[in-house]
Amino acid sequence: MMPKSKLENGQISLKTKNLKKYWKKAKRSHKRGVELEKQAIKFLKTNNILTIKNGWPDLLLEINGSLVFLEIKTGVGESSHTQRKMHKLLRKHGLTVIVLNLDSVPDWKKYILKVLNHKGLS
Repeated sequence: MMPKSKLENGQISLKTKNLKKYWKKAKRSHKRGVELEKQAIKFLKTNNILTIKNGWPDLLLEINGSLVFLEIKTGVGESSHTQRKMHKLLRKHGLTVIVLNLDSVPDWKKYILKVLNHKGLS
């Protein structure tokens, strides 16, 4: 929990001592979480369980009981190599992955509905 602050002359001030203690505790907690995650991934991999941390699409949609993954790009943005591998893996397992460049599709809302309808999901 973040240390309490008080209003002085229209500005919020935090006691430096409390703030330092808070951030030190937050850093320790994050570091512990990262270490536990590494241990979990190592354990899972040694037990031949596929573990994937990077490359996930931006959004996971649930539509009428079906899962759809949506990757949103803007401008000249393209999917990274890791993302393309992930998309291929998801599709291999029968899941729908939509990669949508918002700048290249003028009416992207209609486009998404059209794709979902084509897949029989809307």
